[in-house]
Amino acid sequence: MVAKQDLFPLTPGLIGPAVSANDDGMTSPPSATPLTLRLIFWVSLALGLAFAADAAWRILNDDGRRPVEDWMSPRHVMAVFHVPETDLGRILGFPPGAPPFASIRDLAQAQGRSVAEVMAEIQAAADAHAGDGP
Repeated sequence: MVAKQDLFPLTPGLIGPAVSANDDGMTSPPSATPLTLRLIFWVSLALGLAFAADAAWRILNDDGRRPVEDWMSPRHVMAVFHVPETDLGRILGFPPGAPPFASIRDLAQAQGRSVAEVMAEIQAAADAHAGDGP
């Protein structure tokens, strides 16, 4: 009859006893490495699931109403808030087809207008087009 360990020659010790014999005949407990690796795996899995759940919660509960900020460029406002280029061009004073890369703050200061006034106009335009977009 074939012993159980002979059936799986490439995996010694998995089916055999929980302790192994040293060269001097003494037995020692199994290595803690598999336990450590399992612990690292489960902790990593738990953290990954926690981060995924947090991201899903934030995405699903986002109402999409974020304020326009003065550091944003006109291209950013058009892409995120779906404000038409013509509306932003009218507010910020740039020609159609050429939205500048400068921030709203810089464009308002270049026109000699207050940043708060320009931001209020852009926010009103963003609120008017809140349902637009993909």
